Amino acid sequence: MASPVESIKSVKEEKEDDKAEEKETGAEDVQNDEEGNPEDEEEEEFEEEDKPGSVHMPPDGGSKAICIVISCSVIKMCVIAIQSICDKSVMMVIGRSENKRLQEILVSAQTVALPLIGLLMTRYGYRIVGFIGCSMVIVPLFALTWIPHSSYRECYYLLYCIAGLGFTFLNLTSIVPILEYFHRKRMLALFMYSVVTLLSAILFDVVLKDTEFELKIVFSIYQLIAMMTAGIACSAIVPLTLDVEIGDKWINRLIGLEDLALMKDSMLYLLLVFTFLFFIGKGFGDQSKFAYPGKQDGYEKVVLLLVPLLGQLLGYLWAVCLRNTVESVLFLFSGVVVLLAAVLTTTVAIPMDNITTCIWASVCFGILGVANGLVSMSTQKVLPDIFGKQNTRFVAGMVACMISLPRLVESLYTDLFDEKTVARFVHAGVYILSAGACALIIGKCVTPRNTQRYQNNEEDTSEDNQEKEASEEDAEA
Repeated sequence: MASPVESIKSVKEEKEDDKAEEKETGAEDVQNDEEGNPEDEEEEEFEEEDKPGSVHMPPDGGSKAICIVISCSVIKMCVIAIQSICDKSVMMVIGRSENKRLQEILVSAQTVALPLIGLLMTRYGYRIVGFIGCSMVIVPLFALTWIPHSSYRECYYLLYCIAGLGFTFLNLTSIVPILEYFHRKRMLALFMYSVVTLLSAILFDVVLKDTEFELKIVFSIYQLIAMMTAGIACSAIVPLTLDVEIGDKWINRLIGLEDLALMKDSMLYLLLVFTFLFFIGKGFGDQSKFAYPGKQDGYEKVVLLLVPLLGQLLGYLWAVCLRNTVESVLFLFSGVVVLLAAVLTTTVAIPMDNITTCIWASVCFGILGVANGLVSMSTQKVLPDIFGKQNTRFVAGMVACMISLPRLVESLYTDLFDEKTVARFVHAGVYILSAGACALIIGKCVTPRNTQRYQNNEEDTSEDNQEKEASEEDAEA
């Protein structure tokens, strides 16, 4: 049995050992605080990236997301309305031939500007770009009320082209927020936006067909009302936090992109080629270019006008039904539909009797409308997933450029097919066939990147839930 003196010594030694351990642990804690615990840093970074309102955790529904869809739709409706009125009023003043030349200049400027607008949006956000677009429309059009076309034709064209670029700013502002604010419900949001756009275009086309406007009233009052409404809608769009770390190179700081490896991505160029081929084929094979053989009755005109629009609406609905499919399946399915539309487009101008021609042309243009709706929504839906949301604004500008470029090419070669309807539609079918083949290649090669972030988050959440359930069971036992 130990003596009292020995027991006291052992107690003192234990206390000294405990104090030494406390000092060591305290020094380690101080060192960890100074250097930073990597696990704590990862948790803080994860929380910062996934905070609500950031690009990694979009609202994806609720009142805020509904407000975004409504605001984007209002911007698009204002652009369609005032652009349709201005184009018709200007054509009545300057004549059809000069208006054609003016539109070619305008489309050229818009095509070149779209990628630059995407970069500007990446650096400063889509709200600033929307405000710039409204200013570029209001100021030049208001100045045109005081400039006679006959005396200052070049100045007139310049100011109108600046206003046309303003419309381009607003068009890109109206689509990019939807791509960023939604993930799982992105296709539904695009469907609502696309339907509003289609119905607005039809409505204003019908209303403006037999309506004449005084140019000064259009340039001073109508455009001011439309642009003020669009500006209010732009102010309701709150930009998401991109959390982009711009590289140290001067070119990264200049254009605002996180990584220039995007410019070396073959998938980007495949998508751009696919978009260009499809829309140039669609432009050459449009139903308005179809020369109907023989006498055309009223119901035949109505059928040939309505069937492509109904087909486009059906394509939108089809895209919504495919909203939960992976990107590869979506492109493979779109490629098959585009190939079918290409085959039918090449045969639409085969000489037949009147009734058979009307029925067959309706079927061909209807399938082409379905392909148009499916391709438009599918291409926009996959941009954030394939290229990452930090690159969505720039890539959306590039895709919009490839949609605008066919209009310029078609206007340059329109005289080549004036009296050759069969050659025009065979030409269109070849382009669409090439686009279908390109879509199949994309479907085989596409690898979604941004969706991996959401999949990892879901896996982490499920693992955390399983660990909590296991710890609760252990505690109960």
